[in-house]
Amino acid sequence: MKTMFTRLAVVALCLATVVTSCKKNDDEPVTPIDPVEIVFMPTVITHNGIPMDSFVYNDDYTISKFFTADEDLKTYTYNFEFFYDNNKVCRKVKVTDVTKGSETDTLIYQDNKILRVRTFNGSIPSAPDSLYIQLNANKQVTLVGSKDTLQDKSPEYRYLNYLEFIYNNGNWATFINKDGSFYKGPDGSTRNSVYTTTLNYTYDAKPNPLKPLFTINPVMYYYFYEGADLIHSCGTNNISKIEGTLNANGATTPVTYNFTTTFNADGTLKEQKVNDGTSEMVIGYKWVKAN
Repeated sequence: MKTMFTRLAVVALCLATVVTSCKKNDDEPVTPIDPVEIVFMPTVITHNGIPMDSFVYNDDYTISKFFTADEDLKTYTYNFEFFYDNNKVCRKVKVTDVTKGSETDTLIYQDNKILRVRTFNGSIPSAPDSLYIQLNANKQVTLVGSKDTLQDKSPEYRYLNYLEFIYNNGNWATFINKDGSFYKGPDGSTRNSVYTTTLNYTYDAKPNPLKPLFTINPVMYYYFYEGADLIHSCGTNNISKIEGTLNANGATTPVTYNFTTTFNADGTLKEQKVNDGTSEMVIGYKWVKAN
């Protein structure tokens, strides 16, 4: 699993909410936005020369498979396989953790949101869990999970888990992750735990060559950030700075990441140096021409 430097929200991406039944006529994909001109698609993303994310495409450049690696083990530990209907709408995703087994996501489209129902297929049986993925008019994810405090299976526990993405000019402006657990015992005793991550983004003025990955594959707005991290732009421009706070039960730690970006002659990203004030990571990119 990637380190905090690249994985600031991994805990919240295992959210679980109550399954909600849906009418058949709700199961319609979100109306696509106007396509962007596609020139290149990423094939491999490296961190300090080590492959971290790898992409395999169908002939139409919808995503077929996506692999993400453990930064310490230096090997791919998660893979995602995408299945489509005859209209090229992604309906199922098989998620495999090489150490724990696989799970299958069924995607049910409802206006500007997707109900993701996950069924676990590993060695430890578990009931399906679900969450809502809220979308804006551009099919970008705005909310994963619920801002409501929900009852857990155990009557003593309640939980609050969500990811929120706030946009400006087609880019993330702010990211918020709240992960809370609230316990009240039979004797009235309480034990609460709340973690909050808040990140604010600054961008350059150059086009983001990663954007077509998400425009062609809107499900990747969710799955890329479940399997990958929050230091890659999915929007109009390229990240130049991230500033924010990590708050654990009232104790706040500031974080700052500065980006120095180098482009290839064709406009694709060559590398991004990310500095947190104490260390620097170099993100490298490989591309395939798509038209």
